[in-house]
Amino acid sequence: MFISPHDPPTLVPVGGRALRYALLLALHRHRGRVRSVGELVEDLAALGLRPRHGRPGKVVSDALRWEVARGRAERVGPDRYRLGRLPEVTRWRARRRIELILAGLVDDAGFAISSEYVHDGRAAG
Repeated sequence: MFISPHDPPTLVPVGGRALRYALLLALHRHRGRVRSVGELVEDLAALGLRPRHGRPGKVVSDALRWEVARGRAERVGPDRYRLGRLPEVTRWRARRRIELILAGLVDDAGFAISSEYVHDGRAAG
């Protein structure tokens, strides 16, 4: 499935840390298996997310480069990744951030959208 910038607005655009967290959750869901960048873009769509800017495949590859450098993802070939070492607390933070984004309570930078979920200008939790 190819995701273009003209997809329905039902997919929430994410970038930065939120995108990396969503990719880690997708890799965790398929832990032990190698995933292509195209499959990871599909996994994002299944979560209700899409990369905020640019070509989805390139944006996903760029985001995973950061996670590979930190050992949370492994690059096993061109366009192929698998889960590395993902601490439980990082997985919890990732899951929580994505839940809040999908609920519309925070944006992908972690800032509160809803006034009922504000703690010092940043989202609580």
